[in-house]
Amino acid sequence: MTVDKALQIIEKIKQEELERYNESPESKDSSGQRIPHPLDSVDEDDELFALDIALKTVALRTIPQSLLESVADSTAEVLKRVSKDYFVRVPRYPQKGEKLDIDASLVYAVIFLALSEIYSGFNDFAPKGDAICNEYNNALRKVLDDMLSGATPDKVAYIRFSADGQNWHDSYQDGDIYISFKRIDTDTWTPAIRFVGEDGRPCSDTQFTALQDTPASYTGAGGKVVAVNTSEDGVEFIDPPSGGGASTFKELADTPNDYAGAKGKKVVVKQTEDGLEYESDTFTSLEDTPADYANAGGKFVAVKSDATGLEFVDAPAGGGGVSFNDRLDGSVEASGTIALDLYNPSTSCRWYFELTGDLTLKFNADSEGYQGVDGRLYIFHFSPNGYNVTWDSNISWRGDASIPNNTPCVLLAYYDGIDWYVMVKNTY
Repeated sequence: MTVDKALQIIEKIKQEELERYNESPESKDSSGQRIPHPLDSVDEDDELFALDIALKTVALRTIPQSLLESVADSTAEVLKRVSKDYFVRVPRYPQKGEKLDIDASLVYAVIFLALSEIYSGFNDFAPKGDAICNEYNNALRKVLDDMLSGATPDKVAYIRFSADGQNWHDSYQDGDIYISFKRIDTDTWTPAIRFVGEDGRPCSDTQFTALQDTPASYTGAGGKVVAVNTSEDGVEFIDPPSGGGASTFKELADTPNDYAGAKGKKVVVKQTEDGLEYESDTFTSLEDTPADYANAGGKFVAVKSDATGLEFVDAPAGGGGVSFNDRLDGSVEASGTIALDLYNPSTSCRWYFELTGDLTLKFNADSEGYQGVDGRLYIFHFSPNGYNVTWDSNISWRGDASIPNNTPCVLLAYYDGIDWYVMVKNTY
């Protein structure tokens, strides 16, 4: 795709947002004057800059074949090494009249991430770009394995495109709205997925009737409402129910009775899950905190020993930061099996283990299967004391992650959303 085409798509989505804003009451102040929108100041240079950031982001998250080159044959700036021979170079800054310097299957990931860069109201586009990057990495897993082993990747299409979902080609062409991925494990293609609309926007963002489980058109549906159909496999238009009901929010049986003192507050589901209430704005009203501040003067807030909530505790004696040799997290006396929730961004990325027996480490995964935070570096420090350290079979290591049992060892690791990579391993 050309840079000009990418700018056209961004501009179309930007103008649609401005049109919606201009027609809404939120665009006018009390005197009827238009309130400036953040997109008013976004010009073509800003959009090109956002595309450049997105190009580099996608290049870091994926292994674009069009950006691979041997470092010995290039003077270009390098982002990261794929193997001892191949590097991912920095994509060229987008210039009008040229093509986006990225694989054709990744151009919409670049556009979606660029949209999220230029305006916070477009943040919903970022997960769509991330999904394309993840699918790309999964589809090219075998090629990545070949490159890491030093082999030259075959010219095999693992992503294909189509305008009608039946006739396929290896590279993106104008008018393509379907995409399919080749499963490496079964050597078969996934069904056609409509991943963009005709104008380049995600199908689900442009047309309700384009979804697979909704009515095909609005013909004859004026004044009707949307309801789940009787077969419970989609939605349909039906006549609105007859009879009256509450005409205001506060008249409903499971809502607050008035708006007093609720200005600016959110409406949330009650902890008892039997109605709605206004969100509280005090620390002591939270479910997992102390009920009041009585006798807590000068105390600290700390996580309870059973990890079920917070409590007030006496301030620690002494002071100062954690010294270099002190542990930052983990267990001083470690043995058996320990499972870590490294996918949680609030979890420490530095762990210290002093073995008192053989140790097996396991990385738990979140609901989407991620074991760590993509792009984060983790440090594991082991004092084995003659015991063995093994990694659970659910961890996919790239590089030598073995831990000796006779000498302290520090392992610096990187997670790319699929595999764990050994960046540095030192013994001393």
